[in-house]
Amino acid sequence: MNRAKRARDWLPAAVSIAVVIVTGIYAVTKRSEAAEGIEVANQLATALSEIAERAESGSLSEDDLQALRGKRDDLESRMEDAGKPGVVVQALTRLARDKGLSVLEMRPTVNHGAGGKGKAEFPLYQLRVGGSYRRIADFMEACERHRVPARVCGFSIRNAATPERPDATGLLADITVEAFMPAKKSETASAQPQ
Repeated sequence: MNRAKRARDWLPAAVSIAVVIVTGIYAVTKRSEAAEGIEVANQLATALSEIAERAESGSLSEDDLQALRGKRDDLESRMEDAGKPGVVVQALTRLARDKGLSVLEMRPTVNHGAGGKGKAEFPLYQLRVGGSYRRIADFMEACERHRVPARVCGFSIRNAATPERPDATGLLADITVEAFMPAKKSETASAQPQ
């Protein structure tokens, strides 16, 4: 009986210890599951933050959109002007005068394309200008950056003084420029291989 009484006395204590151990094990496993859940949520939040930052940096403000529209309109206007020979001549003449050159002659020339055969890709213009070497060089450099761009594809420079005009000073330059002529959408679509 003594033993049975002792077992009965210790039974609530043993059950309490077992409950504490089981509760501790349960708490540890739930805590690790919660930690895993928190870690997954943290990784998801980090990924979403990165995506939100990329989306924010990729989107434009209204001022940026307006500036972009203005640039597009300017480019379209420049492309349209490049297709008008009169505008190209006027732009090149004005540029030469702005660079301090005397424009003696300007005319379109025949471009025979590559190897002298076939149709020309871009129109050519021949300019004869007078001025200093530095001003002529500035003009040729500025042609490509001008509003209606043209590429210098040939030039020759000589002394302005000739036997007929021995008093002339400075240099004369014959400059050939190729005006940029953008392709129309229908031309570029048909030129692409099928």
